[in-house]
Amino acid sequence: MYFHRRPRRNSDVNIVPLIDIFTQLLFFFMIVTTFKTGSSQIPINLPKAQQAAAQTRAQFVVTIDDQGFMYVDGSRVDAEQLRLATAAALEAQPSLFVVIRADKGVKYEAVIGAIDAVRSAGVSSLGLAVERTSSTTPPGSV
Repeated sequence: MYFHRRPRRNSDVNIVPLIDIFTQLLFFFMIVTTFKTGSSQIPINLPKAQQAAAQTRAQFVVTIDDQGFMYVDGSRVDAEQLRLATAAALEAQPSLFVVIRADKGVKYEAVIGAIDAVRSAGVSSLGLAVERTSSTTPPGSV
């Protein structure tokens, strides 16, 4: 008696489409995670200082780029918009500490303009952001 056997199907799983999908997901997450949020989106070179101290209070960050343009939360603002945004943040957080991140090549006048706008909003606590140097020689020594 002859039994007709069906040929067995190949049970191999084709993983090439799966590898393609995972590669695309990997690229997607690599690109998305490189996006930064907050005020550090504006590339600036901070001045260096040895006596820099970290602040832990609630902060409102104003960034001034090397051309003198001011930014709050990544959006470019003028002095009046900065004053209004600072006043709104101060209303929400009465103990607000404003940090001004100014590029080391920016004109002094732009920094003073930002300080004036922040002070006119009623802020009493503000600081200037710097990078801490790791030098062990005290300032002023040769």
